[in-house]
Amino acid sequence: MEEALHAKEGIVNKKKRVEWLDTLKFIGIYTIFIAHFLDGAGYLYKFACMYVIQLFFFVSGCFAEKAVKQQSLPAYIKKQVKHLLIPYAAFSLINIVLIVIQENRSIPDILPLIKQMFFGIRNQLFAPALWFLPCLFVVSIAYAILLKVGKKRSIALITSILIYGLAANFLPFDATETPLWFFNADSALFYLLFYALGASTFEVLKKLSEEKTVSFWKSLDKMKQVIMVAAVILGGILVLLPTILTFFGRLDYFYIYPVFAKVPLLTWLYPIYIAGSIIIVNIGIAMWLQRIPLLSLLGKNTLAFCGNETIIKTLMVCLLSLFGWNLQIASPLHAYIYAFILLILCNYVMIPIEKKLFPKGII
Repeated sequence: MEEALHAKEGIVNKKKRVEWLDTLKFIGIYTIFIAHFLDGAGYLYKFACMYVIQLFFFVSGCFAEKAVKQQSLPAYIKKQVKHLLIPYAAFSLINIVLIVIQENRSIPDILPLIKQMFFGIRNQLFAPALWFLPCLFVVSIAYAILLKVGKKRSIALITSILIYGLAANFLPFDATETPLWFFNADSALFYLLFYALGASTFEVLKKLSEEKTVSFWKSLDKMKQVIMVAAVILGGILVLLPTILTFFGRLDYFYIYPVFAKVPLLTWLYPIYIAGSIIIVNIGIAMWLQRIPLLSLLGKNTLAFCGNETIIKTLMVCLLSLFGWNLQIASPLHAYIYAFILLILCNYVMIPIEKKLFPKGII
């Protein structure tokens, strides 16, 4: 979902791209496509809810600091409108046209769709995946303000942690599941933290490689290696058990570790720890899978995939029905295969057509 953000910063030269980051974005969007089949995705649906949205805000924040510091706040806001809200409006209108044609709606029936598009609230939007774009807009502007005021990314990060804590303890509803505010601003109070984490850690992460990691490990003395192994094992116990049981048993980590539910501070810190730990594992997987050029190529178009998800799913169902075929996701494996096919079709059919039809920068 960050192709527009890369373009904004001028990071279009292949030599300047971070291949594992593009691969990480592919892993994220592929997981989302699968998870949106809900129960059809099997255990992955519940598992994805633990981290995948946080992962995308983390990725989105990776280039934020440089982009904010290179321009004034008004100029930054203007660019975010161009790269996030205009595509959001364009994809929304395409979805509305499809809905009107498919369901033969009259003009009065269109007005509720326009209202949904205007507010952009998750779970109230005709194209569910589109909520991410207005929410990302709110998060990016909030982070830019924090960085401009505080001057340092560490201050922005600390402030975002405080905002997360206040939202987790004082909002009377779960804004990550059922947001109620315009452009999902209530959800933004939570996801701002992961955006700030991406901005704070990217300079270190982009220098990582398998060779450097191995070299760093060999440079440590035996005692430091033992301490690191022990830390990883301890962290793994806290993360791996609830992760595995959540994946296979759909259990909540507070059910697995009930002691955490009794400590108010931990009830909102532990989900951050879980999501962050899984994101780290995903970064490692992305560094390994970056050997496959197709995956990093697909990862460059996540913004367009987000906008096209509902469109391509609707068109595929209609197309298959023309031949008398009834699409059924009979097992999670079907969901995995079908989601990948949808991404390929989006990348090589939908996106090229849209780029021809719309002025540069809109799609």
